[in-house]
Parts: sequence; C-alpha cells; structure tokens
Amino acid sequence: MTATSILHNILDAHYANDGDKFRAAALQAAASVRSETERLRLLRKIEQRRESPVTLFGAGAAELVVALPERALSSVFVPEPVASEVSMLLLERERIPKLIEHGLSPRSRVLLHGPPGCGKTSLAAALATSSRLNGFGLRISSARRSFMGETASLLTKAFDVARNPACLLLLDELDAVAEIREHASGAGSEREHTAIVASLLQLLDQPLPGVLVAATNRVDMIDAAIRRRFDLELELPAPDGQRLLDYASTLFERHGFPELSWHAAPCVTYADVERLVLAAMRREVCR
Repeated sequence: MTATSILHNILDAHYANDGDKFRAAALQAAASVRSETERLRLLRKIEQRRESPVTLFGAGAAELVVALPERALSSVFVPEPVASEVSMLLLERERIPKLIEHGLSPRSRVLLHGPPGCGKTSLAAALATSSRLNGFGLRISSARRSFMGETASLLTKAFDVARNPACLLLLDELDAVAEIREHASGAGSEREHTAIVASLLQLLDQPLPGVLVAATNRVDMIDAAIRRRFDLELELPAPDGQRLLDYASTLFERHGFPELSWHAAPCVTYADVERLVLAAMRREVCR
C-alpha cells in the first residue's frame, strides 16, 4: 500500500470518527517505516494509546478521571527557577537511554504546590504535551467522597496509569489523601487515613516508567514522609500584577486579537485573567 493511500485511509477514518479504522491505518503507516527502532516505537505507542485509564476505575468513576488538554509549555507562566527545572526534566525524558547507561533514571515524581489558579494543572498538561505523553488527571477529593473506604484501592489503580511509559498522571489535591496524620478528622477517619498514607508510600516507592505529578494548595499539610518520595518539588507562587498583564497579552496574541479592555474585576491569579480575557474576546466576536 502506498503512502498516499495510507494517508487517505487515515483522513477518512479521522473524519468518520472511526477509531478502529484510524488505528488500522496508523498501524499500516508504522509498518512502512524503514527504521526498525522507530517502527517498533511507533507500534508500541499506537498500542499504548488504545488504553484508557478510565477503564481501570469503572464506569462509575469516569467523571473523576479527565484527559488533560494539550498545552504548549510556552503558554504557562512560571518563575525562572521553575522553568529551568522543567526544562531539565523534559531533557531527562529525552535522554533516558543515556541515563540508563550510567545507572541513572529520569525523575518521574513531581510535586507542584502553590495557591489556587496559579498554573499547577496547566503546567502538568504542558509537561504531558511536551513529553508526548497521554496526560490524565484524577480529582482525589472527589474520588475520596465517591469511594469512601476504597481510596487506597483507587490509588493503586491510579498508579497503574503512571506505570505506563506513555502516560502522565496528575493527582490533584494531594492533601486530600496525604495530609499529616493529626489533621485527619471524623469518625473512623484515622484508621482509613493511616491505610491510605501507607498505601501511598508503597506506591511512591515503586518504579514509575511514566510520570506522576501531584498538586496541592497546602503543601504544609502534606505528610513529610510522602514529600520525601518526590524527586522534584516546585513552587508556583501567586503572580504579581505585571506578570498578570503579560499573561493577558499572550492570550490576546494567541487568539489573534489586539489588546482589548478586560479589567472588569480584581485579578489575583492566572485563572482570573484567563476567564476575563476570554470573555472580552467573546464579546468582541459577538458584537
């Protein structure tokens, strides 16, 4: 089969939203690659992308597991020390074979902390996009409410995602399961909390071929033993006024708009700015 006919099959499957046909065409395209190393890499990637972690949790938990959006790293505003660490983390993912030659492994456990709306989820999505990984997020606080008494088991299933070398898993609101023991409250909660922390420690000690990113607004609440298990801890502080204005400018540029009036309310986070700037652009389009 020629490259042109394979491309036609891929496009037909895409526009027909036919996943099976799209996969078959992708396999045909991969099989035509001359380099055996690249061919095997592509075939493995196609097979890995068939798996959805939602199936690990069952239909009842489908709303708890979300696919992270594709996000360019350049669209995420972070302090220079954080940007430097992120660049090194991405470089490590690219140099895995060389690291292994020296008995080293890339860092795969990242803890992000800072106030709400300052880019933790966006940075996790950008890490997945830049690393060409499937990014997924688990809302831990919602999971704990929905699966009372089963949180430790749910975390074990979640880590199966991070053990897939083609995946990045974001554990959002880590403090919901990793808080310091004396802060746990409620009838019967101490026993469950102890079991969850013990399970989380064991899971963090296991090899993770993929990437695990945990995020919290209250790093001071995280158990010290759990914090020590992370390879990298990054703080995303609240931005100052100039950084918020710079972020607004990048949003207008990204969407092809001139600078519009958008200061309708006080802003303290990137999320505030994005909401108001997008609203201003929608108003301009609908005038």
